[in-house]
Amino acid sequence: MNFCEKCRLFTEKNFCSNCGNENLREIKDDDFCFLTAWDSNFQTMLEEIFKQEDIPCAMIPVGNGVRTMFGLRLEKVNVYVPYKFYDRASDVLDLFGDDEESLREDLLQNFRLWHFAKESSAKKAKKNMGLSESDDILEVLKDRVIHAEKITDKGEITAAPEGRYLLVETSNENVMFNSATYEIISVGIKD
Repeated sequence: MNFCEKCRLFTEKNFCSNCGNENLREIKDDDFCFLTAWDSNFQTMLEEIFKQEDIPCAMIPVGNGVRTMFGLRLEKVNVYVPYKFYDRASDVLDLFGDDEESLREDLLQNFRLWHFAKESSAKKAKKNMGLSESDDILEVLKDRVIHAEKITDKGEITAAPEGRYLLVETSNENVMFNSATYEIISVGIKD
């Protein structure tokens, strides 16, 4: 597993998906990795839960700098945990995650907003899924969301903090949405 020291993210790729950095190194168990952006109003609660679970963590305030001018607490904290505790910490966060059915309902209610950033991305997804030129990919993906095995919130999109990664898992595909814009970020075919 590779590690980007700049973003504090790990990946199997040879580059950081967040910043494009190609100067990655092998991750170590004690490397603090970005876990999630968390509402600062609930920071103490999360720290206590991690303490009870013996999970070390670091929380760094982030948000609108104007709030600091007025002595107000920033809206979010970025949560970091050592790599060796990452899976356990993710399991703890899953207890607070959005209900899968509410995520499905939100996606379906906003179906008219679904889009690909580029037409070429839609064409590539169609080809990978084995669809014909005449097939409506959005309708096909709508059916995938309706019948998805699992829908999970995978955390804040660091390049677009108002959005979150929503992963829709089916038996054949993984579809990633931006929760704020309803852009279809990727359609991955399972092996």
